[in-house]
Amino acid sequence: MSFAKINEIYKKYFGSSLPLADNITENTEMVSKTKIEYSDISKYKDGAKLTVKENYVVPAMDSGLVIFAGKKDDYGNTVIVQRPDNVEVWYANLDNIGVSLYDYIKQGELVGEAKDKTLYMVFTKEGKALDYQKYI
Repeated sequence: MSFAKINEIYKKYFGSSLPLADNITENTEMVSKTKIEYSDISKYKDGAKLTVKENYVVPAMDSGLVIFAGKKDDYGNTVIVQRPDNVEVWYANLDNIGVSLYDYIKQGELVGEAKDKTLYMVFTKEGKALDYQKYI
């Protein structure tokens, strides 16, 4: 069972993803409600290479749990978000990472920033690459 699914169930029955979260003041807001905007897309390794605007702020496509935030060979700075359906979404070639490991992020929240006009995205499930065209 995925961490994102456990978190979703916990929130359903206990009202928050953290015990005693009602006693914590939360000052976070959704950064963006937009889909990922790009001008060109092509295949890159197991996923896609998107041409985005310079200094592009990358929003999370879906809610989920951050299961990786760091460097990956051939992809650079990468954030992997596991959705409740066990699909893992990779946001790669980021200059700045805006989340931490095990953060639960909501759709539209800041994942990071791609400064050089290139964003790599990969979609996997159970270790197998999925067709990016079904997700972007």
